Amino acid sequence: TSNVEQYHPKGMENITLLNFPGHNDIKDDVNEKVIDQRSRLDIALLVIDISSGVSGDDTKALKELKALNIPTLVCLNKIDLVRPRDKERLLEAARERLKGANSMIQTSFDPDDRLHDGGPIGVQEVFEWVKKKLEEAGKDVSSFEKSILDS
Repeated sequence: TSNVEQYHPKGMENITLLNFPGHNDIKDDVNEKVIDQRSRLDIALLVIDISSGVSGDDTKALKELKALNIPTLVCLNKIDLVRPRDKERLLEAARERLKGANSMIQTSFDPDDRLHDGGPIGVQEVFEWVKKKLEEAGKDVSSFEKSILDS
């Protein structure tokens, strides 16, 4: 998508979730929107498709977020699609390429139920990290859990 999508969880007007288009888009206006919005973030989730490996754009995005001192959680997403024999090699490569990451979690927000029948992977850990970082940023998160679960 070429737009920055905004979402306000029910009852939490003081928190805005932004879904950014990818970094290094072929459209300059998309990149400008990302740069403009990124400077306003309290926290960031950098979602990387681990089944494809960590790209140069991924490492660049992390460096830019770190330069702005934005607490960032790296979500190594689509972990369910990684072949067991390739998993440790891909994770080690990700750790090496993303050395500056303070927090990294293996996730699959929408796992392929043919490969994983246990529902989303890592969502609770992501939720707990987000809630903690929002609290540290001085946000009122008293209704956060109920709001997210109701959405």
